[in-house]
Amino acid sequence: MVKILNVFVIFLWALSHSGLTQSNGARDEIYKMLAACDNLKTSSFNLISNERLKDGVYHESEILVKLQRDPKNVYVYCVNPNPGAECLWRVGEINNLLLINPNGFPFFNLKLNTHNALLRNGQHHTIEEIGFDYIAEVFRHYIRQEGDKIFNLFSLNGTAEYDGHQCKVLQYENPEFTYENYSVLERENLTSIAYTNYISDYMLLAANKLKNYNSVKPGQVIKLPVTYGKKIVLYLDEHTNLPLVQMIYDEKGLYEKYEFKSFVLNPKFGPDDFSPTNTKYGF
Repeated sequence: MVKILNVFVIFLWALSHSGLTQSNGARDEIYKMLAACDNLKTSSFNLISNERLKDGVYHESEILVKLQRDPKNVYVYCVNPNPGAECLWRVGEINNLLLINPNGFPFFNLKLNTHNALLRNGQHHTIEEIGFDYIAEVFRHYIRQEGDKIFNLFSLNGTAEYDGHQCKVLQYENPEFTYENYSVLERENLTSIAYTNYISDYMLLAANKLKNYNSVKPGQVIKLPVTYGKKIVLYLDEHTNLPLVQMIYDEKGLYEKYEFKSFVLNPKFGPDDFSPTNTKYGF
């Protein structure tokens, strides 16, 4: 009987030790990912997006991106849809407006705000969130909010290959994911509420069946997700520690997926790479 009891105690210890090791391993990978995001200076990649829209239909797109983090400069070339359309954003220039070559009607360059309704139509995010800083800041918020106990919601689920890169699979899952009532304050809109709470403003738009990001009034009660997603799965490149694949799920299933294909870390960009006078661009 004593031997059986001892075996049972050892079994319980092994289970708890295994969970602790898993939590510590996930924590280490998260901090390595956050450091990699901080250390990134420039990058180029094809961003493949798959986003669920308000009607439940998934919208797929692919864009070629050149990104400089500081000062922030972004060049985008559309592969699908709207092939040939281009966008250039240089923070601090032309009043922080986007320079857009629509490669079609209205047949001249446009200068638009990053949150312009035309640009946001059928899109979860703006150009401001392109890259890795957005998801990294969501994770930092979790850590600031919950401390070390947040790592109990993370796990390492083996490895996977993506676009020739061997990746570690990191998963976050919140079994208590739900929506809470939130009373809109003065001068708030869905985007400001989302930024304050580190959640998706498009998720707010869809969950509350609203027309646009400004269609809320002070005192109005809306449904607010408690975290960015119920489940988040990241493929972390074993060499760069960057999340080359990001999959976010809500209570309905896959909410959005982003793939950073043909990724190049810290390429050397010249002044023409973020200039509208670049002869390879169509501005």
